[in-house]
Amino acid sequence: MTDRSTVPPTTVRLNDPQRGIFSLTLACFFLAANDAAAKWATQSLPVGEVIFIRGAFAMVAVVIYAWLGPGLGRLRVVNWRGQWIRGLAMAIATFFFVASLALLPLATAISFMFTVPIFTALVVPMLLGEVVGFRRWAAIVVGFAGVIVLVRPTGEGIGWIALVPLAAAAFSGFRDAFTRRLADTETPLAILFFSMTLETLLGLASLVYERRMPDFDTVLVLLLAAVVFGLAQFFTIDAFRRAEAATVAPFRYTLLLWAGLWGYLIWGDVPDEWTVGGAAIIMACGLYILFYESRRVRSS
Repeated sequence: MTDRSTVPPTTVRLNDPQRGIFSLTLACFFLAANDAAAKWATQSLPVGEVIFIRGAFAMVAVVIYAWLGPGLGRLRVVNWRGQWIRGLAMAIATFFFVASLALLPLATAISFMFTVPIFTALVVPMLLGEVVGFRRWAAIVVGFAGVIVLVRPTGEGIGWIALVPLAAAAFSGFRDAFTRRLADTETPLAILFFSMTLETLLGLASLVYERRMPDFDTVLVLLLAAVVFGLAQFFTIDAFRRAEAATVAPFRYTLLLWAGLWGYLIWGDVPDEWTVGGAAIIMACGLYILFYESRRVRSS
């Protein structure tokens, strides 16, 4: 497989934590913008149609990037069965998450997605045979206590709607855990493109049940969403190339700050104390799992 990139490897500084932190923070800004665009589009279009239009634009962007950069050969699939399993998990997670954007304030929906590392920790033993120790189980239990706070145990909370973003997080956790099984045979670009293709096709299939004619503004917003999603992926990759995961990963939680900003600017939403408190507990557990895993890998 020929690498058509003209940029020599030495131009990338692999030990640059400050640049890595900046890149991941910028990636979270773009991810929040992408989610805000999807939420805005769900006000006039069905969830499946939003996923289809946004995914179609993103697929074109990935193909152009591969063609101009590392080469179309990077899209080649080796493990078809594994790609189908991961792709379906990602597609289902995306449907649930976009649906949650239509039902909940932006920052609240994203706060539930912070449980993804907790679900990943639950799934990894089944998929990879890893042993879950007492400390990780304790972090998982406390993390779900944060979910209870996020749901608002006052009788005036989110209620059953919380199951929608939690389902998105559960399938995302499975997707992330299963990605490890594909790392030996599949390129990151192939994994991204196959999952995105499957997600887009399922969005297209949903149009049989419900569809509306999108206006120009909505199509433009979804085009911009695809662009900023691509930028988010680029800066995420750049961040983890420049610094260790344990250094930059905690800054993924700046996503909540950007989500709060977009939610306030577009809809006037202000996260309440339940959202902030529950998200803080979940983030603390996610960080603990991250550092626990980093220490375990280093000691092995």
